[in-house]
Amino acid sequence: MARLRFAFRALPGEPADVERPVVLVRVSAGGARTVVLVALLDTGSLFTALPLDVAEALGVRPSRRLRASVAVGGWRGKPPVLDGVTFRLQGPDMDAAGREAAVEVPCARALLVPPLALSGFALLGQRGFLDGVAEVRVRQREQFVEILTL
Repeated sequence: MARLRFAFRALPGEPADVERPVVLVRVSAGGARTVVLVALLDTGSLFTALPLDVAEALGVRPSRRLRASVAVGGWRGKPPVLDGVTFRLQGPDMDAAGREAAVEVPCARALLVPPLALSGFALLGQRGFLDGVAEVRVRQREQFVEILTL
């Protein structure tokens, strides 16, 4: 188990003074390719979502479409689903005197939405990411987030 800490930062395309609980993740889906994305930790989002072009960059095809319609970033539809996604996070482990640690969080599925819906970042929601970690602590006043892995 690790307790990784990440300082808040701005999302791509947003003003630098609007900082949020954001982490860098290395995304893979069963193949040798990986993609590095900025990802917003969103405890209010039911699903984990990736920009649609991530599947192509990983060299994989979506497995199916979601049966229900969802809304993400102003977009609404039945998105394709990518199964077997893994998120790799790297940061200071607060339980190991701040030494750098890397952890992998397996994700059963991630929705693939048009890039404009997410403006080039991933959305780490309840299903697919947050259900794969032990705990997330958002420290708004101190401007950091801690992720306790399983």
